[in-house]
Amino acid sequence: MTHEDRDLQTWFETLREADRAAAPPFEALLQRKAEGLGLRKLAAAFALLIMVVLLSLPRKPLPIEQLSQWRSPTASLLETPKSPLLTTAPSITR
Repeated sequence: MTHEDRDLQTWFETLREADRAAAPPFEALLQRKAEGLGLRKLAAAFALLIMVVLLSLPRKPLPIEQLSQWRSPTASLLETPKSPLLTTAPSITR
C-alpha cells in the first residue's frame, strides 16, 4: 500500500467516524417516525374532508342542447380545396 493510499484510507476513516458521531441513535429515528405518523394521519383526514366537501357541493347540470350543437372552431381547416378528389374513387375502366 502506497503512502497516498494510506492517506486516503485515514481520511475516509475520519469521515466515517464523523458521520457516526453526527448520526442519531436508531431508537430516536423510530420515535421520530412514530411521531410523524400522527401528522400524516391528520393530513390524510384533512384531504379526505376537503374531498367530501367538494363532492357534496351542488353542481349545475350540463346544457345538453348546447353540447350537441357545438362545432369545432377549427373544423374548416380540415376542408381543403381538393376535398372532392379525396372522397371519390378513380375509374380504372376509362
